[in-house]
Amino acid sequence: MAQPPGRKPFFRYTTEAMKNAISDVRHGSSVKSAAKKFDVPRRTLGNKVNGKTPEERKMGPSTILTTEEEKRLVSWIISISRMGFPLVEDDVLTTVKKIMSNTGRDNPFNNNKPGRKWFTLFMRRHKEALAKRTPEQLGGNRAVVTEEKIRNWFAEVEATLKSENVFNVLKDPSRIFNCDESAFQICPKSGKVIAPKGERNVYELTKGSDKESLTVSICICANGIILPPFIVYSYKRIPADIVRNIPDDWGVGKTDNGWMTGESFFEYITNVFFPWLKQNNINFPVILFLDGHTSHLTLEVSEFCAENKIILVALYPNATHILQPCDVSVFKPMKTSWRKIVHEWKFNHPQETLNKATFPILFQEVFQKVSPESAKNGFKRCGLYPWSPNEVDFSKCLKQPNIMIDDDQKKILQQNPQEMKTCLKTLEKHIPEDTLIEFRNTLESLEDWNGDVAFNELFKVWRKLKKECEETKEAKNTAPSSTSQSENLSNSGLEGPSTSKEIEMPENVPVKTNVIVQQTPEKNVHETGQMCVGDSSSESPFSKAIKWPTSAVSVTKAKRNLVKVPSVVTSKEWKKYYAKKEQEKVQKEQEKERRKQEREQKRLQKIEDAKANNSTNNEKLSKKRPLYEDTSTSEDESIVYNETSDESEMFASDENYENPDTSEHICNNIDIKLEYYYAIYYEEQFFIGRVIKIQNDNVEIKFLKERLENSFVWPQNPDLDLIHKKYIFFGPIRLFGNEPFYIENHVLRKIKSVYRLLKIKKQL
Repeated sequence: MAQPPGRKPFFRYTTEAMKNAISDVRHGSSVKSAAKKFDVPRRTLGNKVNGKTPEERKMGPSTILTTEEEKRLVSWIISISRMGFPLVEDDVLTTVKKIMSNTGRDNPFNNNKPGRKWFTLFMRRHKEALAKRTPEQLGGNRAVVTEEKIRNWFAEVEATLKSENVFNVLKDPSRIFNCDESAFQICPKSGKVIAPKGERNVYELTKGSDKESLTVSICICANGIILPPFIVYSYKRIPADIVRNIPDDWGVGKTDNGWMTGESFFEYITNVFFPWLKQNNINFPVILFLDGHTSHLTLEVSEFCAENKIILVALYPNATHILQPCDVSVFKPMKTSWRKIVHEWKFNHPQETLNKATFPILFQEVFQKVSPESAKNGFKRCGLYPWSPNEVDFSKCLKQPNIMIDDDQKKILQQNPQEMKTCLKTLEKHIPEDTLIEFRNTLESLEDWNGDVAFNELFKVWRKLKKECEETKEAKNTAPSSTSQSENLSNSGLEGPSTSKEIEMPENVPVKTNVIVQQTPEKNVHETGQMCVGDSSSESPFSKAIKWPTSAVSVTKAKRNLVKVPSVVTSKEWKKYYAKKEQEKVQKEQEKERRKQEREQKRLQKIEDAKANNSTNNEKLSKKRPLYEDTSTSEDESIVYNETSDESEMFASDENYENPDTSEHICNNIDIKLEYYYAIYYEEQFFIGRVIKIQNDNVEIKFLKERLENSFVWPQNPDLDLIHKKYIFFGPIRLFGNEPFYIENHVLRKIKSVYRLLKIKKQL
């Protein structure tokens, strides 16, 4: 075929062929014969042999980052991606910007930040190592699942089944099942659609709730059979139009919120799963793998399954994305098919509404399309059939770099040296200077304290804190260095421990990472920040731009005391555990009820005491001040006045009390009004109270108690009394505050002055 005009062929030879041709020339062959022998351009071969062009073929200008720097950047991207912190395009561009800013290197980028074209070419240069992917969201609990823990689960289940002589069930695929539930949206999103170019607002009308979903339980067998599903509705009574659309062999349940509960799952096992096993002549016992949700692990389900030879096995917690066949290979194709079928239905029925009654009809099409091979592959990929932990895809476990630290260093690294140093300085500030000098001399002489006995314990505390500070400082200087871990790390400017062996790196590319800390029952390690301590001033500009993720698990979160639960639900150990748990629950409820009864008895006793005290207080005012409690009724929480323009007419003035007359009334010219406060002279004492009723010459007073000087509160038991008007000698009085109340000082002085005059005149 003739070459198109104006086009010049490039790289019509392989790199290996050019290397062989160069080697052949250097071993005595001519350039012409070597070029003909290996089918490479003669002039290009001559230029490479003579050193005019580099042996590695490359067109165009040099890259902004060197080849070595790009390799290190690629290694960093791969490392933190496998640690669970994948980067987006802007993260890479921002990192390159920091590198450019730190190095001060000339570059064509705008504000030192490369654009989309540079990123596209960077990905093209490293297309064998990097690619764009959509990440799967992984919670913190799933992030700490390790290969070791999963293998331990396999060993535990195997040992339990062998102890009960039922391990041979795992060799028959027709007796191995997995059951799980998932939510299917009634109106799932359509994804990308075709719309006018440049249109900013594109809408899709939905006839039905786009947020409503139904829970569907699916059970699959290791031989590829899909059992009848179980649909859960949020109804008290399921409507007839829904029931008519559900196939006869399917299960249907109802709960308050539409989720799977212990009662509904028990109905599924008893009314759908077990009858299906009987109808299909499945040999018992059978094994049913479940996740550890509380709706699956109830005592009723366990007892029923034990009686009917159904062995329930709970999968390892937070590892269903690795160990559950339904999650691994069934639910995703089912939901993809569901979205497609719903879209087709809406396209063919534009005037109809997709609702809960229509759901079973469409879901039947989805159910019939589930491939038996998908179910078989799910069990195989999860290592459940054939039973083999080696078949599990452990690449789904986050790669977590490790660093070898001995126990002493681990203990020291857990301490905060800055806090200890601050604590030591604070302690020394409060120790006399001469005593501190004796402490230091005693520590240097390695002897016990022989000074004042009073300082013996203080010396022990100071010596311990001093040694801990010195040990921490020494541990920093002797912390495991990068050279002791890998020879490839010696020339790197990056700080942190080496990456895991499972992360493949390009050769001769030094890379270090920080440690992902995980708190597991096996190991409790607390490593904060970078483990290898070095001089930050020696960091390269490239290293300063690269950031490593911090701990994947929060080390400040309080630990929960989790009890190890047996994996085989129908085993005797699990039944004992559940019986003990139920017994503890009953005991807690009984103790709670007992405390409730005690509180009720105390409350009734207080009411009786209050009634008795109230009757006593109504006979006469107490002469001594009672205990004051800050508990007022709602009507007494605030004081409201209907003030007039002339306050002198509303409240007491000096003129009314210059010459008090005690012949008939203690004081004259006092305007007594309801809901106002007055000073009352009673049994040679004065009290502050509010008028709540006026009956001819008598008034009913609700008295306040004086808690402190010029501080008044309402007593716990209302203090009411009916007295004659003549005992009111001052008022009305303005009270301030919202309990405790107080009276203005000059007013209180007037009240006391009048009270003293009245007392003297009474004595005369």
